Amino acid sequence: NAFRGRSVYTPMSSRRRPTGRYQLTMGPWYHLTAASHDFDPTMLAWFDHWLKAQNTGITHTRKPAHLYLLGANRFVNESRWPPPRLRPTTWFLGAGRTGSAPGSQNDGSLSRTRPAAKTGADQITWLPPDLNCSRELDQWSMGAFEDVAGPSNPDSGPCAQNDALTESGPASLTYTTTSFKRASVIGGPVDATVYASSTRPQTELVGTLEDVAPNGTSTPITTGALLGSLRSVDPGRSWRTVGGRYLLPYHPYTVGSGQPVPVGRVTRFDIEIRPTFAEIAAGHRLRLTITTSDLPTLVPPESDVPNLLGGIYSVQRNARSASYLEVLSSSASKLGLPAHR
Repeated sequence: NAFRGRSVYTPMSSRRRPTGRYQLTMGPWYHLTAASHDFDPTMLAWFDHWLKAQNTGITHTRKPAHLYLLGANRFVNESRWPPPRLRPTTWFLGAGRTGSAPGSQNDGSLSRTRPAAKTGADQITWLPPDLNCSRELDQWSMGAFEDVAGPSNPDSGPCAQNDALTESGPASLTYTTTSFKRASVIGGPVDATVYASSTRPQTELVGTLEDVAPNGTSTPITTGALLGSLRSVDPGRSWRTVGGRYLLPYHPYTVGSGQPVPVGRVTRFDIEIRPTFAEIAAGHRLRLTITTSDLPTLVPPESDVPNLLGGIYSVQRNARSASYLEVLSSSASKLGLPAHR
């Protein structure tokens, strides 16, 4: 996009050939730990080309995006971001089923089928403190926790390995798919559209994607959050699927865009979950965990706390107000990736 004079915040066009003049290395590293990973071959080839005028071939590639694949723990080179073979996939929040998060007050499901029931909702309570142990804690501590636990491996930190604590308690709801029959990859921006009512004029909703192993270990993938008063979306700057659903809802986050949450009325909240690139192995499940706080990484403005206190949210999962998760995904085999065990 930069090479073509297009905005770098818009999707890459499939009609445009990518250029090696701009390249990206993306992975799950933090401020204090990125230097511990071996970027030398790519970096040296890049600087030798541009600073020493050596013909290293670095700019000849048609795959200038070097992406670390979570779950498979390896790099994948792609032509565009998001990877072009990934397709929009919708997962609807549904009623409970056995086998989700045992510590959660809700055992909800994620299904490709839109709910048919006229009623259906799950309650969640706003609580300022929570038992946060996830990638968020690593990220917003600049990698300090990961640096102590195992700086040589971006997936070695205890919070990056299992966030079962985050899934527990009255401030948490979980929604989980059935086991994947084949390895799948999700990548790019993620949207969680949640229809909910609140007993207070402000809400705080946090959405976390997780990879659930057969033994129940829940590995966090990526997280996003939304303060209800700033739910306004600019459609012109948002990414949408062909069907019109948001993949990346653009929130202006301005004073002018702010508006109270109507008490007792079902309201739409489009949560922007940060982009990712991850493999869900065969036999694993995908989970969306919804919480109402994310301390110490997120702290609501002091002026909003009175409007949050005592808040009880009813997350809708029915035919009229069908909350859903929108991701870009594909089977790993369609991306030409070898089976991972």
